[in-house]
Amino acid sequence: VEPESGNTGEGGPCPAGSYCVEGSSSPVPCPAGSLTKATGQSSCEECPEGYFCVTGTSALSDDNKCPAGYYCPAGTRLSSEFPCPAGKFNKLPGQSAPAACLRCTPGSYCERTGLSAPSGECAGGYYCPGGNIKSKPTDTQCDV
Repeated sequence: VEPESGNTGEGGPCPAGSYCVEGSSSPVPCPAGSLTKATGQSSCEECPEGYFCVTGTSALSDDNKCPAGYYCPAGTRLSSEFPCPAGKFNKLPGQSAPAACLRCTPGSYCERTGLSAPSGECAGGYYCPGGNIKSKPTDTQCDV
């Protein structure tokens, strides 16, 4: 009897980045937010904090470390899933909690989400006490 089309009759240990439950006919990639680092696994483990794991992740490295401007709690699926909000920034990769997003520094503004540094300095004629999202905040105009 010939094997079905595409089936070679050969198998082996489930590869890293996937899992094989009892009776599996082929490996199943680990879903986003999880991974397997070793071969022969029957389940995937949750992606650790400070990293993101796309579908089929098999290792932790700088390639999937949470980028600056973002934070990655355990189970994060995408690098851009948890950006620091406007008015805050985070200059360090590998962060895992919202507390890593620092209030924009006094004299500067942070105009959008996901910043690794302030957007720039507050415009002349205005002051920015910290956490600002505009270079010319309307509530902090200086009297000329």
